[in-house]
Amino acid sequence: MRHWGTLLRGAGIGALIGAVPGVGSSIANLRSYSEAKRTAADPESFGKGNPQGVIAAESANSSSEGGAMATMLALAIPGGGATAILLAAFAMHNVVGGPNFIAQNKDVVYAIILSNFAQAVLLLVLGAGFVFVASSIVRVPLRFLVPVVLVMATLGAYAIDGSMAGPITLFIASLVGWVLARYGYPIPAVVVGILLGRMLETEALRSWQVSGGDPLYILERPVAAVAFVLMLGTLALTAWRRRRARRTIPAAPRTA
Repeated sequence: MRHWGTLLRGAGIGALIGAVPGVGSSIANLRSYSEAKRTAADPESFGKGNPQGVIAAESANSSSEGGAMATMLALAIPGGGATAILLAAFAMHNVVGGPNFIAQNKDVVYAIILSNFAQAVLLLVLGAGFVFVASSIVRVPLRFLVPVVLVMATLGAYAIDGSMAGPITLFIASLVGWVLARYGYPIPAVVVGILLGRMLETEALRSWQVSGGDPLYILERPVAAVAFVLMLGTLALTAWRRRRARRTIPAAPRTA
């Protein structure tokens, strides 16, 4: 609790971003971690044992499921993997999600809410006792830990459909991830791109078909036009800030 500010900020970021359909809970912990690092007095200590990084990431990771649950119950749109599985379980029991889900299934909704309170208390008790055992994992040398993680990940990828497509995809994605980390590409942006890439392509094609190939058709739809302008404004603002930051960095003195 010495870092209660980081804890509350991470919980707030996780709940808000977790409510974003499709990507919220996947990037909430990454966004909370980057925000804690950005506002810290010693950002260079993150990744080298600063507990605020763990607190920010895990508080957002936990609270994001609550935000994703709200979106799933109200709109039947899963915010992540856990809520997608829960929505599939509803379908198996002939429970139809959607805007009328809460009104028609109040018993299920309140059971979910009360069970979340119960599991929070249970996790507090179990976590307080298990944390000392779990902390011993960080003492395992990386030369032992990394091979074990790779083997388990490969087995899990193979178990999805019982073919080599899973391990091959894992191997390629690992190489791409290493290259991105090596050259400083932002991981949250990559996660969002992977999750929303297919949706973006599908909706762009549908919009092109509806407009009959007219690129100015978007101007006839105020909501779409405002969203498009905001998107362009965000990109322009980011580019302007980066250019301004480069100009403010003093040039290194020349040596004879």
